[in-house]
Amino acid sequence: MVFEAARKVREKTGLNRVVLSDSAWHNRYLSVSCRRTLQDDGFAVLYHHQVPPGDGGLALGQALVAAATAER
Repeated sequence: MVFEAARKVREKTGLNRVVLSDSAWHNRYLSVSCRRTLQDDGFAVLYHHQVPPGDGGLALGQALVAAATAER
């Protein structure tokens, strides 16, 4: 499903980069097989390396945005 959606978006926009970021990517089988399928079709795939997918990464992103936009 992710692969087909990515292909449709690429056909319409020409974009070739996919970012996999959500709690579903905690599932190693799902994340590895999806990355391989996308990469085999020429997509550049970005995914988590140091920050966990899901709530931990979401909280970190929110903290970074808050820090960047806070009045000093």
